[in-house]
This record gives sequence, structure tokens and C-alpha cells, in this order.
Amino acid sequence: MLIASMSLAAEKLSAEGGTLLANPASTVLYKLPWTGGERYRVTQDYNKHFDFRLPVGTQVRAARGGTVYVKRASLEAGCCDPDCSIYDNYVRITHDDGSYGFYQHLKYGGITVNTGDIVSEGDCLGLSGATGYVCGLTGAHLHFNVNTNPFNSGGTPYGVAFTEVTFAEGSIPTGDAYTPYSQNSTSPCRFLPHPTATPTATHTPPLTPTPSRIRVRAYLPLALRGGS
Repeated sequence: MLIASMSLAAEKLSAEGGTLLANPASTVLYKLPWTGGERYRVTQDYNKHFDFRLPVGTQVRAARGGTVYVKRASLEAGCCDPDCSIYDNYVRITHDDGSYGFYQHLKYGGITVNTGDIVSEGDCLGLSGATGYVCGLTGAHLHFNVNTNPFNSGGTPYGVAFTEVTFAEGSIPTGDAYTPYSQNSTSPCRFLPHPTATPTATHTPPLTPTPSRIRVRAYLPLALRGGS
């Protein structure tokens, strides 16, 4: 069973242009992934993955430069249920040490980069949203983390884990407190139309939610149920 799982993992790695990384750079400083001079509350902080309470439509910027992979861009559903993870619009950036930065729950129609784009720290990636597995009164937030795994998971058969992130702005508080003010770019974002209505081969086609599984915009408070 493990051999079969590893074989499937290898196929998925090849299809998504990823590799597993054993030793990411430990001295890299990231910038908070939104426009400089702004700060937001953080509702999940384990030094490795973060839920920042960005309202829907907030500009999301690269915390570190690299090569873009758009996993999904054309879905609109969200709910406080793990089954809704398949409706998460997100961008993955491959860094120069082979680690991966994940920017999740982006707005339907709000991703402004394409697979293969090369971005620098501070470049605009799109708009924050409330897609996928999201909780709270509105579900709106940006999930950000760095991983050595392009699938953003750990354990068998991948054998990798989340990577601790150090921000140039300083330590990130816990317990629904405000972050430091971002030191990221303040350059204007130029938002161009993204081909979400007719996804290209690099984007997963839209899925049709079924009432039995998907409760669109059916959220619970974070205190009652956690999201990612």
C-alpha cells in the first residue's frame, strides 16, 4: 500500500511540477503578504501557518519571490467543512531553495497571476476571499504558509512538514491580535482580467457544488470550529 501511495505521489509531483525538499533555507525573511503599512488580525498562528483576517478584496502580495503555480482560480463556494477544501482558490509559489509558499482562499475571479509567472517579493498575486474550507462569520481570510511539500500536507507518503516562517516585521502574535504593520511593497497593483470563465489547462475547471455536500457561505464561528 505504501509503495502504491508513493507511486501516486510521484505522478502527482510530476503533473504539478513539484519536488520534495529536505532542507529549505532557514535564514530567509518573509514580508507579510499584503500592502505595506497595513496590518490585520491573525487568528491562527503556529509559527508555521497563519490565518490572517483580510477582508474580501484585499490586495495579496508575494511574501517572497519565485515561480507561480495557480492550483485553482475559478471556484466560488466556501463553507466550514473540510469537504469544501476542493473549492479553495489558491496560488503556490516555488522559491529558489525549492520550498513552496501557499496563498489560499483567494477571491473568485481575483487571481491575477498565471502558472509559470516569475514574481518578486511584493508583486501582486490577487485578492483575498472566502473560498474553500473557511469558518467564522464571513469566512474571509488569507491562509499563508511555507512547506517543503507542493501538496501542502505532511506525513506518509510525503514525509515532510510545514516550515517555520520568520517575518521581517517581527514575531506574529497569537490569540486574534493584530500583526505588525506590513513592510511589503506599496506599489499600485494592476489588476488584469483573469481567464476564470474559461479556465486554461493550468487551471482546474469549475466544479458544480451539490446541495448535499456544499453549504455555500455556511460559516461557524472560529471558536466553534477551526479552518485552514
